[in-house]
Amino acid sequence: MTAFTVHSSKDGKTVQTVRLSPVTIVAKAIALHSEGWQVYITDAHGRRFDPADFDQVLGEKSAPAPDPV
Repeated sequence: MTAFTVHSSKDGKTVQTVRLSPVTIVAKAIALHSEGWQVYITDAHGRRFDPADFDQVLGEKSAPAPDPV
């Protein structure tokens, strides 16, 4: 299972929240964003998802891992 991290910042404070479920991490990120936090999500592969891309996180479960280079 892939771990996801919400990176959030507001008023000089930064917080990182780790969750395993894509649904849970997106819900947390949306809640923080609606409260005025600057947020983005990263996955275990280091990919960054800004609020406009949160729908892509929900598709992660069925997406194959990238081939190593």
